[in-house]
Amino acid sequence: MSAAITEDEAALYDRQIRLWGLEAQQKMRNATVLVIRLRGVATEAIKNIVLAGIGKLIVIDDTTVQPEDINAGFFFREEDIDTKKRVDAAKPHIQSLNPLVIVEVSHDLSVLTNEDTLLKLIQGVDLVCLTDTDQATAIRVNDAARKLGKKFYCAGSFGLSGYVFCDLLEHHHVAP
Repeated sequence: MSAAITEDEAALYDRQIRLWGLEAQQKMRNATVLVIRLRGVATEAIKNIVLAGIGKLIVIDDTTVQPEDINAGFFFREEDIDTKKRVDAAKPHIQSLNPLVIVEVSHDLSVLTNEDTLLKLIQGVDLVCLTDTDQATAIRVNDAARKLGKKFYCAGSFGLSGYVFCDLLEHHHVAP
C-alpha cells in the first residue's frame, strides 16, 4: 500500500522533486530499506537515504559501540562506548535527520544464518544493504534477495580501501 506525499513532504523535498520528479519521490517515500551492520559505510548511506526521504529504515547490528566507531560513525558519542549497542546509540540521531522516516532497529544478526528468517525479513523490504561482512554472508544474503526479486547492495571499507557490489536484478548495456 502506498501513501501519497503530503503537502509538508512536498515542501521538504521540493528540490528533489524538481530534480527527479514527483513519481520518483513517491517511490522513495513508500520504500523500505534494510541496512545490516552499522559501521562507517552504513552510516553515510543511512544519512543520505534518510535525508532523501525513504519511508522506512530497518537497521540490524548486534555490536556494542567501540572506540573505533567514533571516528567512522557520526551517530555515536564518546559516552556510548562499551555501554550501548550501535543501533540503540544511532537511532535517535538517525531519526533527528528526518522525523518523517520510520526507523526500526534490531540486535538480532542471527537472521543472517537462518534462511527462513532471512527470507521473511527480506520479503518485507524493497532494498537490502549489507555492509562490512565476509564473502559467504554476502553471497547468502544476495541469494535470498535475488530469490525474492529485491535489489541488493554490499559495501565495506578497510582504511583507505573499500569494495562495493550491486545486484540490481537486471542490467542494460548502453552503447554509443
